[in-house]
Amino acid sequence: MKNKIIAVVLIIIFCFAVIKCLNYFDPFEKWQWEKEQEELLKEDIVVYSQWSDRFGWRGRDKIYTDYKTNNGMYGITYETNRHYENVDLGIDSLILKFPDSEYPYTDIKKVDINEYEFFKSEYFFITELDEFSWLADVAEDDISPDNRYIFYILDDKYLISGNGEDITGSFGKDIADIFGKDITGIFFRVDVFDIENKERYYYSKALIANRPENTLVDDKLIEPKYYMDQKGRIICIYKYYNKLLCHRIN
Repeated sequence: MKNKIIAVVLIIIFCFAVIKCLNYFDPFEKWQWEKEQEELLKEDIVVYSQWSDRFGWRGRDKIYTDYKTNNGMYGITYETNRHYENVDLGIDSLILKFPDSEYPYTDIKKVDINEYEFFKSEYFFITELDEFSWLADVAEDDISPDNRYIFYILDDKYLISGNGEDITGSFGKDIADIFGKDITGIFFRVDVFDIENKERYYYSKALIANRPENTLVDDKLIEPKYYMDQKGRIICIYKYYNKLLCHRIN
């Protein structure tokens, strides 16, 4: 009788452990993620992958991991150096994994204007979207024609900004001197704006599955990031459940 009781207790403990493991690893959820990602991977490539979708990233090589908050929820933040790991995403070589990666891009044109022209142009709306935000409060009399701003226009629809840096020209050369090598294959972080809607542009699939459930996370850690090189090639890296995927914009 005693042995039967022990056997029943062990079976109950085993079943409880199995249930806990299924709840933690949730293989059915992971299968669903994989099925949804299959369609995306016909065009996009995997940059980073892990088991859980509770992570974020802000720069080229830093993955921010989750932690338990005081109220028992999960949190992801970049305001502490305790919860991150360095990961080489290989951003500069991602473009080579796409077909026709060396195809000459002619749909990008550079706009080089002075501060007064910028103030009067259709591009000034980006000052309301955190880009050159200080200029939004500058009086017209205080604007100097000596200051210049450089942007790139994609397909006459999207404004590409590298924070005023001339990615395809002198800025690239200056960085080349710092790196001590040819940087034509290096991708620089840029912002993309929709000229017609006067809003930030988001790749349509980039916001579908980027936010983990029951997790406090800053938007900057899960929003898509855009990169452009001196040839005018633009890529988007975005989070989709437990993966970072790379999409070629042009």
